[in-house]
Amino acid sequence: MAEPAEALDVPPPLEGSGERPRRAIGPSARVRLREPGPDPEAAAEDRELRASIRRLRYVLGIGLFLWNLVGVPNDLQVTATFDLSYAEFTWARVISSLVQLAGWSMLFVPGLGRRGLQIAELLCFVATSAGLAALNHGLAGPTPLFVSCALLAQGASVPRPWREGLPMLAATWLTFPLTLVAVNAWTGRNVGQWADPSQRFALLHSLLLAACTLAFVVLAGDALHGLKRRALAAERVGRYRLVERLGGGAMGEVWRARHPGLAQDVALKLATSGRTEARLAEEAAILTELSHPSTVRLVDRGRGADGRFFYAMELLAGETLAHAVARRGPLSIDEVRGLGVAVGRALAEAHAHGIVHRDVKPENVILCEGDVVKLLDFGVALRLLGGAARAQEIVGSPRFMAPEQRSGAAIDARADVFGLGAVLAFARSGASPLDTADGPDLHALDRARSKLLASSEPLDRVIAEAITRSPDERTASASALVGALLDAR
Repeated sequence: MAEPAEALDVPPPLEGSGERPRRAIGPSARVRLREPGPDPEAAAEDRELRASIRRLRYVLGIGLFLWNLVGVPNDLQVTATFDLSYAEFTWARVISSLVQLAGWSMLFVPGLGRRGLQIAELLCFVATSAGLAALNHGLAGPTPLFVSCALLAQGASVPRPWREGLPMLAATWLTFPLTLVAVNAWTGRNVGQWADPSQRFALLHSLLLAACTLAFVVLAGDALHGLKRRALAAERVGRYRLVERLGGGAMGEVWRARHPGLAQDVALKLATSGRTEARLAEEAAILTELSHPSTVRLVDRGRGADGRFFYAMELLAGETLAHAVARRGPLSIDEVRGLGVAVGRALAEAHAHGIVHRDVKPENVILCEGDVVKLLDFGVALRLLGGAARAQEIVGSPRFMAPEQRSGAAIDARADVFGLGAVLAFARSGASPLDTADGPDLHALDRARSKLLASSEPLDRVIAEAITRSPDERTASASALVGALLDAR
């Protein structure tokens, strides 16, 4: 049975002190899990939408720059060579550039949705196609070829199913011949060329080439979209669908994942090699033995379709102690006491099962909503044989590691007592008692202990007794440290 919740009483602030009431941190029977995230497919679609918007920003930004950098001098040359109206070309370029700029600006609107993206896309590429038609100096001119370039840029920026891609790309293609006919009828440009079969054939040939480009881009976009959908469906581990990568390291990857039948998401730890698999399997086995409310709870374990081992644990809403101290500074006396009691009791349960955590540090202590504290990451935990054990390799965090653990000597549960004491010193001051400018140092530990022992605050003296160099002079156990913390008032 899990240990029942226990709340710590916090004295009210003194009248007139201006101090705001602060609640102590401690274990709670009601752990508030992080709310379920978005549906994996919806999340993937949203990520792809944001990626399409980013791609369009880059593609259209470069296109707008080149459209005017190269186009304006070209207009001067073309109008002079073919005796055309430079004013007409200027107006065509200015109007199409303004419409393109309006569409490009829409891509920077926060929270732009799919409909907004389609409007921005149409403004940009339809304006480009219309501008090319208005700047055409002959039916056999090269501007229809540039429509093919526009279609390639459009399709590559926004891959999608053919039913969605065909109307958008067809609008870009169709705009060119319609605008060409309208501009020629209004300005009288190229009137004689329409009667020339060779000129009409050249135009038709260019339009057919652009149509082939359209078909290729539509099919390629549909294929790419299908590949992404299949990749999403393949992002499963056992019964779980991976939603978001939360982190990773030498001991494996951690993902936010969802079981189709569960109401909450889970944190799924996934082995990345044979060596990490054995370690993760041992960590999961350790968690099955622990039930204290301040120890992260195991939900499931198994193997994926590829044979990789995984285990799932509760996904918590909160922040690490390291992040909390960095964000708002050292904790209050009552918060430190509550944190120490919660983590101390979780460690005491582990020690009763012959397990030493070996990596008690601020990054492995989570301050959750509702004043809940959770101890995480038993990835380097060690099982004791006869009350003590010597590890094959030195692992842990040097800033919070007991001296005997750093030296490679045999360790017992008192190594975790030191780690917790160092964490409490960090919570009180914002720094590890071992910290120096050159890294962890035992002389710094001696100075930190002297300062704590000289303090008038009883809690500081309790912390000092937990971080002695010699384990024989240290607080004897996690349970004893919890008792001392409760008595230090």
